[in-house]
Amino acid sequence: MITKFIAAFAAVALFTSCQKDVIPELTENTITTNNRIATNELTTNCKACEYYPICAGSVYNYSANGGSLFTSLTIGKPSSYTVQFISDTSINGNIYKKMKVTNNQIAMYDCADGVTTELVSYTNPTSQTAEIIKTTILKANEPVGAMWRDTLSISNTLNEFYEYTILEKGTSRAVAGVIYDDIIKLKKNTYIQNNGVTTLTNDYLILYYARGYGLIETKSINTVGQGAINYHSILTSAIIP
Repeated sequence: MITKFIAAFAAVALFTSCQKDVIPELTENTITTNNRIATNELTTNCKACEYYPICAGSVYNYSANGGSLFTSLTIGKPSSYTVQFISDTSINGNIYKKMKVTNNQIAMYDCADGVTTELVSYTNPTSQTAEIIKTTILKANEPVGAMWRDTLSISNTLNEFYEYTILEKGTSRAVAGVIYDDIIKLKKNTYIQNNGVTTLTNDYLILYYARGYGLIETKSINTVGQGAINYHSILTSAIIP
């Protein structure tokens, strides 16, 4: 089910090896003709997007436990991975930051007025064609309790909804021995709509974003297992020029 793919990608910016990057590269022509470049925070000032600061040279190192995502390891053993800036990319007149994970898998990020969007490509299980998913992963300026939803259409009868809720703002959190301030705690639920019937999946994500750093911790929690954490990743170090 595509739900598992999306949950894993949201946790660590990964997607399965059968997918490929289908997003065009930035060219000199697109820079000069892009009419939104002046208002794109990630382009004009990479740190203006305080909760997702992606700058040229940015590198994020994570450690993760659990799940079948890391197939070379026994489930439960820790694994480490790196997410780093590659280049700017122009898509439909907007400038996105292209980030690559250790295994060469790709995600794109754009931020304006505190709203961060993510683009990833995946193979639609119904049509077997490469498609691009656009989701709004964070609305940093919204208050506690704010909620928004994205929709992924898989087929004429099958959809998935990703529902985000801000649980906390302005708190502190210790991760890997570092105390981060001004935390945004976010919950992401996934719903499946099949032939008009909508159901909530058994897993949800808790994500922690720190001002000036970005995503510092992710937990995938199983409601059937009485709140058991089936995947957990933490930021161990970062370079944000």
